[in-house]
Parts: sequence; structure tokens; C-alpha cells
Amino acid sequence: MRIITWNCQGGFVNKKKAAEVFATDPDIAIIQECSEGDAKPIHHKGYSSLWFGDASTKGLAVFYKSQWKLHPLPQPSHQWIAPIDVRGPENFTLIAIWACAVKGNARESYIGVIHRALTAHPEWFDRGPVVMAGDFNSNSQLDRKHSGNNHSSLVALLETHQLISTYHFHHKEEQGRESRPTFYLYRQSNTTLHLDYIFMPSAWTERLNYFELGDFALWSNHSDHSPLLIDIAPSESPSIGQNWRDIK
Repeated sequence: MRIITWNCQGGFVNKKKAAEVFATDPDIAIIQECSEGDAKPIHHKGYSSLWFGDASTKGLAVFYKSQWKLHPLPQPSHQWIAPIDVRGPENFTLIAIWACAVKGNARESYIGVIHRALTAHPEWFDRGPVVMAGDFNSNSQLDRKHSGNNHSSLVALLETHQLISTYHFHHKEEQGRESRPTFYLYRQSNTTLHLDYIFMPSAWTERLNYFELGDFALWSNHSDHSPLLIDIAPSESPSIGQNWRDIK
């Protein structure tokens, strides 16, 4: 199972950004700042899509191949924290993330909206394995800007649900001390931060076949964010893995 997440910074189709994403052959692609109109043409390329947002020009899109069935679960009040029931070669709950500002409420902006959604919906973690992925717009280096509900406390909360960051597991780095950023302000390499994450069940660590953070030289032509991509090997359980296809 291949999952990619990327904040495309708009123009997903007409600026040929979609071609770069789908060239990686993902099973599931989580794309932030994608317009509703740009989500629809992908249907003609072998993918179905879900789209979340209140303004058609910019939202959160999730694309998936035909062997997968994705159904949105009831959403919290923030339209870009999207819980999704995933059925297919692997069954799990996907929580797709685009953490944004909340107008008139700095405390609940960015990392705050994630905390609020998870607090309001503990049942998401009772349904089985959870993958949480997207643009969190947060880092432990920014904890001082968010009293209480900050990035470090979110990581601690996810740990209680046995979720770990694939980047930090793969690179053996600590939160807030990342050597490889995912965000480049104004697409320049001198102001950077790690803001994007894929959290997976700790029980899947032996099945993490591949992890990649997109190279700045390539992806900065398209966005101020670089994508994250993971490959998870099939489960040994026949009921989950029998329809698995090898990813080339």
C-alpha cells in the first residue's frame, strides 16, 4: 500500500502537479490546497476522489485507486480534518489533515483544530488501525506559541493510541530536531520547517518497506511543501493481503 501526502499550493491539474503525484503510483493520495474542480478530472485517470472544504477553490482532496473503497465518516466542525473509512487490501481509518487558521480564534488555529477534533471524536481510534496524514502546520519548535495543546502534546496523545511518525521512525530523529524540512517559505531553502507528517500504527513498523520525503530541487518548482510517501507491505492475514499487488 502506497500513500502520499502533499500540500500542492493550488493549481493541481492545470499546472501539471497531478502528473508528478500520480507518477509515484499511489494507492491513496492526500492533497491539500486542491480545488474541488481539480479533484474531479482525476476520475478519468483511474482514481476516484473525495473532496472536503467550504470554498470550491481550495480544499482537501483524497484520491484512491479502484481496489479501494473510501467512505467519509461524520466530520468534526473543522472541514479539513477528514476521518475516512478505508476498505480494500488493508482496512483502517484514515484521518486526512490540513490544519489551517480559524478566523477569530488563534488558540484553536492550526494544531489547535487537530486537538479539538481528536478530543471530540475518541471513537475514531476504536475502529481499528488508524493512519493520520497531511499538512499539520505544526512542529515542536513552535510549542511556545500554543499553550497546552501544542505539537508535542499531540505527539504524546498519538503515542497513547500507538501511532508513530513514519519520518521520525525511519530517520531515527526526535520531534523538533528534523534534519530534513517539508516546508520552504517562498520556495526558498533558507527558511524551512518540518510541518507535514504521516502517522501510522506502531504495529506496522516491520511492514514499512519504504519512506521518502520529496526532494526540494524537484518539488519546489510546484509548491512550498515537499510530499511524504510511504509503502506498507501487505499483512500476512489472507483476508487483508490476498488482493495485494506489488508496487513497482
